[in-house]
Amino acid sequence: MRHVIVGSTHFTTFALKGIREADPSGIIIVIERSIEVATIMAKQVNGKAVAGDLRDKKVLESAEINLADTFFSLTDSDALNIKLCSFAKKDFSVPIVVGLINNPMNYENMREAGADFIIDPTLFLENYVKSIIAIDRPVKYELPNFLGLDILALRPSKLLEGKEALVSFVKNINTKNEVKAIRVLSSKENKPKNIDEIEQGDYLIFAIEKEKSEGFQEKIKDFVKKTLGLKET
Repeated sequence: MRHVIVGSTHFTTFALKGIREADPSGIIIVIERSIEVATIMAKQVNGKAVAGDLRDKKVLESAEINLADTFFSLTDSDALNIKLCSFAKKDFSVPIVVGLINNPMNYENMREAGADFIIDPTLFLENYVKSIIAIDRPVKYELPNFLGLDILALRPSKLLEGKEALVSFVKNINTKNEVKAIRVLSSKENKPKNIDEIEQGDYLIFAIEKEKSEGFQEKIKDFVKKTLGLKET
């Protein structure tokens, strides 16, 4: 496959590594304003460097974007990433277009520009922080649409005072319906354990069909509310 990557942010290094591991024999072209920077980035994956004005379609053409199977716009400017993704999809018909957004408010703009996949690092950070702080409250991690699943994490604390109710609730969930998998992750050993062994600090992890994840999250909230006698969760 042929991959064209624009930008030299710290995300680019990890993206390049992922591309090379996924496609060891693929052709990787890195585009940056400076040939020195482009060369440094490209050398990490034995790729080719192209330099020029990132807003100039001719620079993209010199990287043979018309032959690309994937295009990644990973600059630190959302406006530029949106513009480049639009070029890649609408002008050059690249099959897979990936755009980075640094501000989640730009998600829809990126989608409308033609990005097939949108990388939003802030969403992961926000949910990660919530999952650390939130006690007895379900936190949803939205996965990419093509996976068809979301992850819901719950760290029970007061719920464990009525552990039997929690265990019964989990055991009665039918994993043939919207919930596809349930895991209890130990906070001490960082490995799965049985629901009957759940204790303070452990996480309940649910893999849920994306279109049904909001409904299941509300079901968990209702259970918490009923169990703890709360007005809101």
